Amino acid sequence: MAEKAAKRVTMAQIAEAAGVSRITVSNILNGRTRGVWKSSAAQIERIQKIARDMGYRPNAAAKAVAHGRFNAIAMVTRTDIGGQQQSLTSGALKAADKLDLNLLYAEVTDEEQITEEGAGLRMLRELSVDGLIVHYGRNIPKRFREVVASYGVPAVWAHTKAAKNCVYPDEIHGAKLAVERLIERGHRRIGYVRGIEHMNKPKYATPHYSEADRETGYSKAMLAHGLKPQIIEPNDMIERNRVHASLAQWINKQKDMDALVCYDGRTGTTMHIASMMSRPVEVLCFYHRSRIEGILQGPAIAIVPLQEVGRSGVSMLNEMIQSDNTQIKSCRVKYSRVLFASDRSAG
Repeated sequence: MAEKAAKRVTMAQIAEAAGVSRITVSNILNGRTRGVWKSSAAQIERIQKIARDMGYRPNAAAKAVAHGRFNAIAMVTRTDIGGQQQSLTSGALKAADKLDLNLLYAEVTDEEQITEEGAGLRMLRELSVDGLIVHYGRNIPKRFREVVASYGVPAVWAHTKAAKNCVYPDEIHGAKLAVERLIERGHRRIGYVRGIEHMNKPKYATPHYSEADRETGYSKAMLAHGLKPQIIEPNDMIERNRVHASLAQWINKQKDMDALVCYDGRTGTTMHIASMMSRPVEVLCFYHRSRIEGILQGPAIAIVPLQEVGRSGVSMLNEMIQSDNTQIKSCRVKYSRVLFASDRSAG
C-alpha cells in the first residue's frame, strides 16, 4: 500500500504552537521583519525554529498567485552546446543565489525537435518562471526565437550579440588583450589563425559573432602597434590524414612568424602540437577555462569570461523582471585574464 503523503503544515498551526497570532507568523516566515525591535530577534528565531521543526514549507504556487511572480528563472540551452555551458551556468547560479532566485535548467535536444513542436517547445510553455536566460549558440532557428518571444516573460540571450537583451563577451577587446600580452613578451611577428574546420567539426551556415570580432580585434591591435596583421586560413594547409604533420611543415616554413593567436581551443591545441613537431612558436587561443584538458603545458589561453556572462545575464534579467521592461540595452563583458603556461605552473 502506498504511503500517504504528509499533510502540509499551516501558518495557523505554527501560530498555535508558538502562542502568537497568525499575522505575526506570516510576517516572520515571509521575511517582513525589517524595522522590528532588536529585543524581538529571539522571538523571531524561536518561531522560525518551530516552523522548521514542524516541517513547514512555503507554498510557492500560492506566493506566485499573491505576488504575480514565481521568484524563479530558467536557463534554456541546447544539449550539444559543449563545455561552455558549465562555466556560464556556474556564474548564473552564483548570481541567482545572491538575488534569492531559483534557477531552473532546461535543454532542447536539437533543431528538429524545436521546429516540429516537440517536447522542447512544451517545456518552454510549461516552465513556471519569471524570465529566461537562453544560451543556444550559433545557427539559432527562427522558430526557436519566435517561441521564446511568445512565451510572455523577459528573455536574455547569452553569448549572442545584438543591440537589445543580450549579454556577451567583448571579443574585440579580448583579441586586443591577447595581442598586447604577446607583445609584452617580446613578440612582434604575430599571426591570427582562423578556426579549423576538419574531421567531425561542421562548417556552420551562420558564423558566430566571435569569429569576425576576434579577427577584428587582432588586426586593430597589430596596426595600433605598427605591426602588420597576418590572417591565416589553416584549412588550406591541412591534409586530412596527417593534420599535425602538415601544419608542422607549414609552421617550419614561416620564419617570419614567432607567435600565433588562434580562434578557439581546438585550433590552438592543434597548432600548439604542430609547433612542438617543428619549431618553437608561442601559441595563444581563446578558451572558457584556464587549462585545456589532456594538454600539459599547452597553449596560452585568453579566458572567455563566460562566468561573468552568466552573472551579468542574471542581473540583467532580474532588472527586466523588476522593472517590467522587456527591452534593455545589451551588455558587453570585458576580458580580464590571459594565462601562459608559466602562469598555470606557478598557480
